[in-house]
Amino acid sequence: MGRIRKEAGAALIAARSIRPRDAAAAILWSALNWAADAFCLIAAAHAVALPVSWQAIGAAYLIAQVVRQIPLSPGGLGFVEASLVTALSLGAAPATATAAVLVYRLLSFWLILPIGLITYLGLRRAPARPMDDLPEAPPLRVPSPPHRERELTAAH
Repeated sequence: MGRIRKEAGAALIAARSIRPRDAAAAILWSALNWAADAFCLIAAAHAVALPVSWQAIGAAYLIAQVVRQIPLSPGGLGFVEASLVTALSLGAAPATATAAVLVYRLLSFWLILPIGLITYLGLRRAPARPMDDLPEAPPLRVPSPPHRERELTAAH
């Protein structure tokens, strides 16, 4: 239990060191990424003439996002597809739902991999910046630990 408390304290200190502006930017970009991904699924469904409302597609997308969090395969590969086909098949033919999911995953998963590989290789070739060029980090304030002595005497 002590290790968990120590790790949670370190995570809390790290979270407090993030500037509010940076946290807001991260949240905004994350929300835009999810919205773009959901619109990709909606566009794929419309491309194959899937007769399902955008609300139902959005619900299927949310289910797939929950399934994606189960760390059984990279990027939820296989599990996301199965959950999307199952959810979308409730309102359409399974073959049409499968086609929509395959188009969506081709665009949102497989076509991104070469871009990521090129970016990775480019970053590996770029020389590292010297530490002198990095901006000065704000001082980190570490909260003092609570006094355990008072808790021990109250327990006896």
